[in-house]
Amino acid sequence: MDITPKYYSDYRSELKSGDVVAWNQVPDNLPFFTKMVVWVVTKALRSPYYHIGVVWRTNNRVLIIEASPPRCRIDVLSRRGSFVHLKTGLKWSKAVENDLLEYVGKPYSIWEAVLVPFKIKAVKNRAWYCSELVKDFFNKEGMYVEGISPEDVLISLAEETGNYITPVVMDHHVERTVAEDEKEFNKIAKVAEKTESKIIEN
Repeated sequence: MDITPKYYSDYRSELKSGDVVAWNQVPDNLPFFTKMVVWVVTKALRSPYYHIGVVWRTNNRVLIIEASPPRCRIDVLSRRGSFVHLKTGLKWSKAVENDLLEYVGKPYSIWEAVLVPFKIKAVKNRAWYCSELVKDFFNKEGMYVEGISPEDVLISLAEETGNYITPVVMDHHVERTVAEDEKEFNKIAKVAEKTESKIIEN
């Protein structure tokens, strides 16, 4: 088990469609209300992760499909901060790709996200929050995934696949000193270590 953080530019080729990525650092550019909800949810759950999404590679671009306010969307992974990556080994096909893309444009459910700390399961509607989308997608593809929070779903997928997570640090468009670099590496490595400990315990 190697949980040494990797630089995104060196690691990019390892990211495959159907893999999962999760973030522990809340970006500054989130709307205030969303940021407050994220803060409350992560504190209540005592979870290191605030968000999770599914990797989609197309035309040599590494994108993510995610449930994020106000609607489920496609975003460019390299625009985001450091993350942990889990290889799922999901067999990719056009049908699977279409299943994933069906979520795009569907509304985000901020209130279901608020209920996550109370372990209240999502209601069946057309709105989604991040871990609900990921769990629903993988269950649809025949993988058994359970849990409500991003951490729950990540651990469940790790157990289902038998794979370990890899911490990845973004290194482009970012100018950091050696000390800042080391701090970033240590931060994401510590998060990955805690998750791996929970996986082993289960």
